[in-house]
Amino acid sequence: MPGSSYLYSRCAIKTFKENAKSLLDVLSEDSKETLREIGILQLFNMLTIQQNIPLLYYIIRSYSARRNAFLLGKFYVKFTVNHVALILGLPNRGKEFKFDRIPLSNLKHKELVQELADLTVEDSSPTLESSRINALIRYVLAAFFFPLKGLKVPTCLLEFKGLEDFAAVNWPKVIHTFLYSHFAYMKEIVIGEEMKNLGYLEGCSVILVVNIALWPLRVVEGLPTQDIGIDCGIFVMKYMEASVVEGPVDWKSHQTWGKDMSRIRAELVASFCRIFQSPLLKENGFNF
Repeated sequence: MPGSSYLYSRCAIKTFKENAKSLLDVLSEDSKETLREIGILQLFNMLTIQQNIPLLYYIIRSYSARRNAFLLGKFYVKFTVNHVALILGLPNRGKEFKFDRIPLSNLKHKELVQELADLTVEDSSPTLESSRINALIRYVLAAFFFPLKGLKVPTCLLEFKGLEDFAAVNWPKVIHTFLYSHFAYMKEIVIGEEMKNLGYLEGCSVILVVNIALWPLRVVEGLPTQDIGIDCGIFVMKYMEASVVEGPVDWKSHQTWGKDMSRIRAELVASFCRIFQSPLLKENGFNF
C-alpha cells in the first residue's frame, strides 16, 4: 500500500470553513438568501473529509479515462457532470466557462484569506456588503473549486466580480472538465502495482473521489429485462412503480413485462390522458 509520500492533497472543505465562516457571520440575511439560491451557502454545510491517502491512491488507480468512470469492485461508477452537481449541491445549468490554470495572477491564497479577515468588521453598508460578497466568491473559486498546488489564483478567476457573474456559469460542468483531465493525467503515470509519485490532487478532487468511493453499489437479482432496444423507458417507469407501490418487490411476478408491452403502453397512455383531463390541472391553468 503506498505511503503518504506518494500523494499530496489538502481538505478544501476544512480550509474553506476556517477562513470564510467569520465573514459569513457578518453578512446580511438578504445576502445569505442570495448565496443560498446560487449554491454557495450549502458549501458551509459540507462535512469535513478525513484525509485517507491510501484510499485516494486506490481510487485514482481505479479510474478509466476511456470510460470516464471509476472501477469499484466489479462495477464502473460513471463520473458525470450530474455527479459533481449532486455532491457539491450546485445547479447543473448556465453558460460554459473555460478554466485555464495559466497565466497565474500575482494574487496569492494567503492574500485572499487576509481580505476575508479585513472585511469581517462590525459595520454595514451596501458598498461593504458588495465587497464581502465579491471576496467570498473569489475565495470559493480559488480555494474551494480550484485549490491549485502553487496557491496562486489563475487570472481567469479574477473575471468574476459579483453574484451575477458567478450565477451565470455552470460550475459543475467546469469542475468536471477540469477534474477529468486531472484524473486522466494522474492515471497515466500509475503503472501496474508499482508505487508512483502522483503528486498533488488539485481542485475538488478530494471531495469528489472520496464521495464516489463511498457510494453504495447494490445488484438486484431477478429483475425483468427488456426484449428489444426501445422498451428501456417503459421498464424504468415500471421499476419505479413497482418499488413505490409494492415496497419489497417480488420481481419474479413481473417477468412477463416484455410479452405484455403493448398492453402496458396502452395503459400508460390511458393514465396520461386521465391526468391531463383532470379538473385540478385545468383550474391551475394547465390546458392540454
